[in-house]
Amino acid sequence: MPLHVKYRHSTGWTGLPEIHTPLKRPPTPDILRPKNTFIPTSLENARRRAMILIHSTEKDVQCFKDKHFRNARNTFGIETDDLIRYVHEKTGKQARAKDYKEFDQFLSRCRTTASLVQKDELDKMDVILKRTSAFDVLVEKSKEKLEEAFNDYVDKYCLSFASEAQNREINCVHEYENNIVEWRRIATDTLAALEDILRQYAINCGDSFEDFKRHYDNILHCMRSALKMFPRIANALKNWITADEAYPRKLHDQANALMVEKLNKIKEVREQQLRAGYAQHQLKHKDYSTTKIVKRLNQTIESKRYFRKKEVALSEKQQRLELSVAKKQKEMETLYEEHYFEQPDSPSTSNNILLKISIVQDEIIKLQKTLESAKKNLNNTKNERKVIEKDVHRLQKLRDNSIKSEKFISKEAIAREEKLKSNHHENRELRNKIECLKRIRSIKLHPDTLKKIFAEGYTPGKKFEITDGFGDACKIAAAHIGYKWPLLYLELPFQPARDTNLRNQDIEAFDIAGQKRDLRTKDVALRSLAKWKRLNSKATVYMLLSSLRLIGAGKIAHRIEKQRLSTK
Repeated sequence: MPLHVKYRHSTGWTGLPEIHTPLKRPPTPDILRPKNTFIPTSLENARRRAMILIHSTEKDVQCFKDKHFRNARNTFGIETDDLIRYVHEKTGKQARAKDYKEFDQFLSRCRTTASLVQKDELDKMDVILKRTSAFDVLVEKSKEKLEEAFNDYVDKYCLSFASEAQNREINCVHEYENNIVEWRRIATDTLAALEDILRQYAINCGDSFEDFKRHYDNILHCMRSALKMFPRIANALKNWITADEAYPRKLHDQANALMVEKLNKIKEVREQQLRAGYAQHQLKHKDYSTTKIVKRLNQTIESKRYFRKKEVALSEKQQRLELSVAKKQKEMETLYEEHYFEQPDSPSTSNNILLKISIVQDEIIKLQKTLESAKKNLNNTKNERKVIEKDVHRLQKLRDNSIKSEKFISKEAIAREEKLKSNHHENRELRNKIECLKRIRSIKLHPDTLKKIFAEGYTPGKKFEITDGFGDACKIAAAHIGYKWPLLYLELPFQPARDTNLRNQDIEAFDIAGQKRDLRTKDVALRSLAKWKRLNSKATVYMLLSSLRLIGAGKIAHRIEKQRLSTK
């Protein structure tokens, strides 16, 4: 039988010592025990743990200030030197104490006699020793808590996922990311400054209690500087946590604001489309009018050329007629002269001359009539040509004005088209921004985000993908269900309930939409499952598997289960 050991202080009944079996191995020191790894269940839990550590640090720092550092000053003097000498003499130590801890041990051995001899100096020394000891404990614990809050919770899980914005100008995302960079810089720089202060503090403490006493003013300065570092780190981390808590709401508000802007932009685009269409109609109408005016102008110019040629021909004809009349008149004058100088004894010759004169007179009368007609035609032609010239000038002016107006309308139409393209581009950018905001918010609120970060970490710039088991299950079911998708839709559970008539209406709507858009059966089935997910807030993969088995599609359910097991 194994040996048993009786302990003096039993945890059992008084008066009967309890028998304990000896331990098989000595207990593992705390420093060698593995630290319990905390796997956060939610982002709120991680933030809560970080805030607990930060508030604990603030409380410890404030308690230290109130208890040990309210009126901190160097109280070393001649009296304390006498106390130090007295302690060393009483303890029989020839060598000086290495540090304040060893001196505290020396002091504890002769505290009773020292309290009788040098009570005031002992009180001052106790204040110094307790302050230093409490400061060392405070610095070690507070620094460890803040580093744990910063490294294990805040910096690890309170992320902006700005890389998901794909370099788009989204105010709340860039603002939070810039603030994170600033808070991270403040925390790291302050921790580095705290390390420098503690290093200087250790140097000032020295290798002996004499060095500690000699540099106590510098030690107090280091304490004061170190105590200022903790609130700076705590405030940066608290601001970070508060901003991270409000981040999903800001993303939601920004998405709503962009949605309102998008709707206004769509309304503006529709109005601009109408204006652009009206401008194009005006441009076509003006182009048609310009074409008609140019055609009329060309016809009028041709008429002008015709009348100009006619005028020249009539003018030449008039000149010829005038020459003929002048020639006939000259001929008639010659005949009159012949008749005048004709001998009176030749009547036949005189009669012939008179006959010729009569004939020439008739010809002159005819030529004069023809000349008058030619002059009249020439005047009419000139008048018509002048009227046509006026029409040409008028049509040229109309053509120039129409071309100017057409250019102006064309520029306006081009400007409206460019504005319409710009608004379409802005609308696409707004849609992409809204999708980015929704994606970042879904990542931020997804329960598997923290698990993925805990398991794989987060790499800025790398696309953050979270596998959705429900979505994959719906894709597999839609790909293999075939023409049984209406039966599956009728068997799916809805919360709140949806009666059979409404489900039949949904099936008919899916069928009509699929025929109009020439969709595959897989796409129609996927749309039906998407609507089920949208109408059922508690839709799960288990419900989908149960419905598949009810309609005799157990192979599809088995395929989904196999795929889920392979991805875990």
